[in-house]
Amino acid sequence: MSGETKTAAELAAETKAAFDRQFDAVKAIAEDALGKAQAGEELGRSVKEKADEALVEMNGLKSTLTELEQKLDRDGGAAGPEHKSVGQQFVESDEFKSFGEDGFGRNSKARMELKASLTLATTDTDGAVGAGVGATRLPGIQEMPQRRMTVRDLLSHQSGLTYGAFDASPVDSAYAARAPLSPTGTLDDMVEKLADLPLKFSPGTRWNYSASTDVCGYLVQVISGQKLDDYF
Repeated sequence: MSGETKTAAELAAETKAAFDRQFDAVKAIAEDALGKAQAGEELGRSVKEKADEALVEMNGLKSTLTELEQKLDRDGGAAGPEHKSVGQQFVESDEFKSFGEDGFGRNSKARMELKASLTLATTDTDGAVGAGVGATRLPGIQEMPQRRMTVRDLLSHQSGLTYGAFDASPVDSAYAARAPLSPTGTLDDMVEKLADLPLKFSPGTRWNYSASTDVCGYLVQVISGQKLDDYF
Protein backbone atom coordinates (compact mmCIF):
# COMPACT_ATOMS: atom_id res chain seq x y z
CA MET A 1 0.00 0.00 0.00
CA SER A 2 1.45 3.36 -1.03
CA GLY A 3 2.31 5.80 1.72
CA GLU A 4 2.19 8.85 -0.57
CA THR A 5 0.10 11.76 0.65
CA LYS A 6 -2.36 13.06 -1.93
CA THR A 7 -2.61 16.75 -2.67
CA ALA A 8 -5.78 18.73 -2.11
CA ALA A 9 -6.23 18.91 -5.90
CA GLU A 10 -6.02 15.12 -6.23
CA LEU A 11 -8.45 14.60 -3.35
CA ALA A 12 -10.83 17.15 -4.85
CA ALA A 13 -10.73 15.38 -8.23
CA GLU A 14 -11.44 12.01 -6.61
CA THR A 15 -14.24 13.44 -4.46
CA LYS A 16 -15.76 15.20 -7.49
CA ALA A 17 -15.79 11.91 -9.42
CA ALA A 18 -17.39 10.12 -6.46
CA PHE A 19 -19.98 12.90 -6.10
CA ASP A 20 -20.87 12.70 -9.81
CA ARG A 21 -21.33 8.92 -9.54
CA GLN A 22 -23.52 9.32 -6.47
CA PHE A 23 -25.52 12.08 -8.14
CA ASP A 24 -26.21 9.76 -11.08
CA ALA A 25 -27.28 7.05 -8.63
CA VAL A 26 -29.70 9.43 -6.88
CA LYS A 27 -31.06 10.53 -10.25
CA ALA A 28 -31.60 6.91 -11.29
CA ILE A 29 -33.47 6.17 -8.04
CA ALA A 30 -35.65 9.26 -8.55
CA GLU A 31 -36.44 8.36 -12.16
CA ASP A 32 -37.26 4.77 -11.16
CA ALA A 33 -39.56 6.00 -8.38
CA LEU A 34 -41.23 8.49 -10.72
CA GLY A 35 -41.84 5.74 -13.27
CA LYS A 36 -43.42 3.48 -10.66
CA ALA A 37 -45.58 6.31 -9.35
CA GLN A 38 -46.81 7.13 -12.83
CA ALA A 39 -47.60 3.44 -13.38
CA GLY A 40 -49.70 3.45 -10.24
CA GLU A 41 -47.29 1.28 -8.26
CA GLU A 42 -46.93 1.93 -4.55
CA LEU A 43 -43.44 2.91 -3.45
CA GLY A 44 -42.26 0.54 -0.76
CA ARG A 45 -40.35 1.54 2.35
CA SER A 46 -37.16 0.00 0.98
CA VAL A 47 -37.22 2.39 -2.00
CA LYS A 48 -37.58 5.41 0.27
CA GLU A 49 -34.80 4.18 2.57
CA LYS A 50 -32.55 3.59 -0.42
CA ALA A 51 -33.22 7.11 -1.65
CA ASP A 52 -32.53 8.60 1.79
CA GLU A 53 -29.23 6.71 2.11
CA ALA A 54 -28.13 7.78 -1.36
CA LEU A 55 -28.97 11.42 -0.62
CA VAL A 56 -27.13 11.37 2.71
CA GLU A 57 -24.01 9.96 1.04
CA MET A 58 -24.26 12.47 -1.81
CA ASN A 59 -24.59 15.40 0.60
CA GLY A 60 -21.59 14.15 2.58
CA LEU A 61 -19.49 14.04 -0.59
CA LYS A 62 -20.76 17.51 -1.54
CA SER A 63 -19.70 18.89 1.84
CA THR A 64 -16.23 17.32 1.53
CA LEU A 65 -15.86 18.61 -2.03
CA THR A 66 -16.84 22.14 -0.96
CA GLU A 67 -14.21 22.12 1.78
CA LEU A 68 -11.50 20.92 -0.61
CA GLU A 69 -12.47 23.50 -3.22
CA GLN A 70 -12.33 26.24 -0.58
CA LYS A 71 -8.87 25.08 0.40
CA LEU A 72 -7.72 25.09 -3.23
CA ASP A 73 -9.13 28.59 -3.71
CA ARG A 74 -7.31 29.85 -0.64
CA ASP A 75 -4.05 28.17 -1.74
CA GLY A 76 -4.31 29.38 -5.31
CA GLY A 77 -4.97 25.86 -6.62
CA ALA A 78 -1.39 24.68 -6.15
CA ALA A 79 1.50 24.66 -3.78
CA GLY A 80 2.21 28.34 -3.11
CA PRO A 81 4.75 30.19 -1.00
CA GLU A 82 5.38 29.09 2.55
CA HIS A 83 2.86 30.56 4.97
CA LYS A 84 4.53 32.12 7.99
CA SER A 85 2.94 32.93 11.30
CA VAL A 86 2.56 36.51 12.48
CA GLY A 87 5.40 35.93 14.95
CA GLN A 88 7.73 34.66 12.24
CA GLN A 89 6.93 37.62 10.01
CA PHE A 90 7.55 40.01 12.92
CA VAL A 91 10.98 38.70 13.95
CA GLU A 92 12.09 38.61 10.29
CA SER A 93 10.99 42.18 9.62
CA ASP A 94 13.56 44.92 9.07
CA GLU A 95 12.10 47.00 11.89
CA PHE A 96 12.52 44.19 14.42
CA LYS A 97 16.08 43.54 13.27
CA SER A 98 16.85 47.26 13.65
CA PHE A 99 15.19 47.13 17.06
CA GLY A 100 17.52 44.29 18.03
CA GLU A 101 20.58 46.10 16.75
CA ASP A 102 19.72 48.95 19.12
CA GLY A 103 19.90 46.50 22.01
CA PHE A 104 16.14 46.49 22.54
CA GLY A 105 16.51 49.86 24.24
CA ARG A 106 13.62 51.46 26.06
CA ASN A 107 13.33 54.22 23.49
CA SER A 108 13.54 51.87 20.50
CA LYS A 109 10.45 50.89 18.54
CA ALA A 110 9.39 48.10 16.21
CA ARG A 111 6.18 48.46 14.28
CA MET A 112 4.39 45.95 12.11
CA GLU A 113 1.13 46.39 10.20
CA LEU A 114 -1.13 43.40 9.63
CA LYS A 115 -3.99 42.83 7.23
CA ALA A 116 -6.21 39.76 7.40
CA SER A 117 -9.08 38.51 5.28
CA LEU A 118 -11.51 36.50 7.38
CA THR A 119 -14.14 34.10 6.05
CA LEU A 120 -16.88 32.08 7.72
CA ALA A 121 -15.52 28.88 6.19
CA THR A 122 -15.02 26.00 8.64
CA THR A 123 -12.14 24.45 6.69
CA ASP A 124 -8.47 24.54 7.69
CA THR A 125 -7.59 27.47 5.44
CA ASP A 126 -6.07 30.90 5.98
CA GLY A 127 -8.59 33.32 7.45
CA ALA A 128 -11.25 30.66 8.09
CA VAL A 129 -12.89 31.43 11.42
CA GLY A 130 -16.05 29.34 11.05
CA ALA A 131 -18.36 29.68 14.02
CA GLY A 132 -15.92 32.09 15.68
CA VAL A 133 -17.86 35.00 14.18
CA GLY A 134 -21.42 35.13 15.41
CA ALA A 135 -24.25 35.93 13.04
CA THR A 136 -25.42 39.53 13.26
CA ARG A 137 -28.54 39.19 11.13
CA LEU A 138 -31.78 40.06 12.83
CA PRO A 139 -34.28 37.21 13.32
CA GLY A 140 -36.27 36.63 10.16
CA ILE A 141 -33.70 38.29 7.88
CA GLN A 142 -32.60 35.86 5.17
CA GLU A 143 -29.06 35.62 3.86
CA MET A 144 -28.65 36.55 0.20
CA PRO A 145 -28.06 33.56 -2.15
CA GLN A 146 -24.43 33.13 -3.10
CA ARG A 147 -25.18 31.91 -6.63
CA ARG A 148 -27.98 31.11 -9.06
CA MET A 149 -30.07 27.97 -8.77
CA THR A 150 -29.20 25.17 -11.23
CA VAL A 151 -31.13 22.18 -12.60
CA ARG A 152 -28.80 19.96 -10.60
CA ASP A 153 -29.87 21.80 -7.44
CA LEU A 154 -33.51 21.11 -8.34
CA LEU A 155 -32.91 17.41 -9.05
CA SER A 156 -31.02 16.92 -5.79
CA HIS A 157 -33.35 19.05 -3.61
CA GLN A 158 -30.57 21.55 -2.86
CA SER A 159 -32.30 24.47 -4.58
CA GLY A 160 -33.19 26.50 -1.50
CA LEU A 161 -36.91 26.05 -2.17
CA THR A 162 -39.22 24.56 0.46
CA TYR A 163 -42.83 23.41 0.84
CA GLY A 164 -43.98 25.69 3.64
CA ALA A 165 -45.48 22.83 5.62
CA PHE A 166 -42.65 21.08 7.46
CA ASP A 167 -41.01 23.92 9.37
CA ALA A 168 -41.89 27.14 11.18
CA SER A 169 -39.21 29.34 9.63
CA PRO A 170 -40.07 32.81 8.27
CA VAL A 171 -39.65 31.49 4.72
CA ASP A 172 -42.03 28.60 5.36
CA SER A 173 -44.53 31.05 6.81
CA ALA A 174 -44.25 33.14 3.65
CA TYR A 175 -44.91 30.01 1.58
CA ALA A 176 -47.98 29.23 3.64
CA ALA A 177 -49.33 32.74 3.08
CA ARG A 178 -48.54 32.87 -0.65
CA ALA A 179 -49.64 29.25 -1.31
CA PRO A 180 -47.55 28.65 -4.46
CA LEU A 181 -48.55 24.96 -4.49
CA SER A 182 -52.29 25.55 -4.45
CA PRO A 183 -54.09 22.50 -5.93
CA THR A 184 -56.25 24.83 -8.03
CA GLY A 185 -53.28 26.59 -9.61
CA THR A 186 -51.17 25.70 -12.65
CA LEU A 187 -47.41 25.18 -12.85
CA ASP A 188 -47.15 28.66 -14.39
CA ASP A 189 -49.02 30.09 -11.38
CA MET A 190 -46.70 28.20 -9.03
CA VAL A 191 -43.50 29.52 -10.61
CA GLU A 192 -44.84 33.07 -10.68
CA LYS A 193 -45.52 32.89 -6.95
CA LEU A 194 -42.20 31.17 -6.16
CA ALA A 195 -40.37 33.97 -7.95
CA ASP A 196 -41.73 36.40 -5.34
CA LEU A 197 -40.62 34.26 -2.37
CA PRO A 198 -37.16 34.18 -0.75
CA LEU A 199 -35.00 31.07 -0.80
CA LYS A 200 -34.61 29.20 2.47
CA PHE A 201 -30.83 28.91 1.91
CA SER A 202 -28.27 29.51 -0.80
CA PRO A 203 -28.52 26.89 -3.58
CA GLY A 204 -26.16 23.94 -3.23
CA THR A 205 -25.43 24.43 0.48
CA ARG A 206 -28.12 22.23 2.06
CA TRP A 207 -30.67 19.53 1.30
CA ASN A 208 -34.35 20.20 1.86
CA TYR A 209 -37.32 18.30 0.46
CA SER A 210 -39.24 20.92 -1.48
CA ALA A 211 -41.10 22.10 -4.55
CA SER A 212 -37.96 21.42 -6.61
CA THR A 213 -39.62 18.47 -8.37
CA ASP A 214 -42.62 20.64 -9.25
CA VAL A 215 -40.30 23.23 -10.80
CA CYS A 216 -38.67 20.43 -12.82
CA GLY A 217 -42.15 19.67 -14.17
CA TYR A 218 -42.49 23.32 -15.18
CA LEU A 219 -39.12 23.12 -16.98
CA VAL A 220 -40.34 20.07 -18.91
CA GLN A 221 -43.29 22.15 -20.10
CA VAL A 222 -41.10 25.08 -21.15
CA ILE A 223 -38.49 22.95 -22.93
CA SER A 224 -40.94 20.59 -24.65
CA GLY A 225 -43.59 23.15 -25.46
CA GLN A 226 -46.23 20.75 -24.14
CA LYS A 227 -48.34 20.55 -21.04
CA LEU A 228 -46.85 18.15 -18.50
CA ASP A 229 -49.79 15.75 -18.73
CA ASP A 230 -49.48 15.64 -22.53
CA TYR A 231 -45.71 15.16 -22.41
CA PHE A 232 -45.98 12.05 -20.23
